[in-house]
Amino acid sequence: MLAANPAAQFPGADATASAEFVVKSSPDKWTQHLEKRFAALAKMVALEKASDGELAEFSQLRHWRRQLRCPPTIEEIEFQLKQRRVERKVREALLSYVEFTRWQNTPRSGA
Repeated sequence: MLAANPAAQFPGADATASAEFVVKSSPDKWTQHLEKRFAALAKMVALEKASDGELAEFSQLRHWRRQLRCPPTIEEIEFQLKQRRVERKVREALLSYVEFTRWQNTPRSGA
């Protein structure tokens, strides 16, 4: 299904964006038509000429292309999950450190 209004598919997107269409449902296979649209959007993104609606459409097409043209292996999925867990732990450790240094650097009344 195609929509002329990017805001209909992506809440918060500019309703006046110049995207030609947005694919609404996940395709069953990667078609030549999708490949051509992906290539056109990739060029616009690379040249920094894509609107917000086109960026959202490109992001969706990039996701589908990855899933349909060369789906990830089990090992890649496991690696991604482990990577996310490690990143979350690092982020939590950094936040904890920031809070610690913030507390350490606050002026305290002397006795």
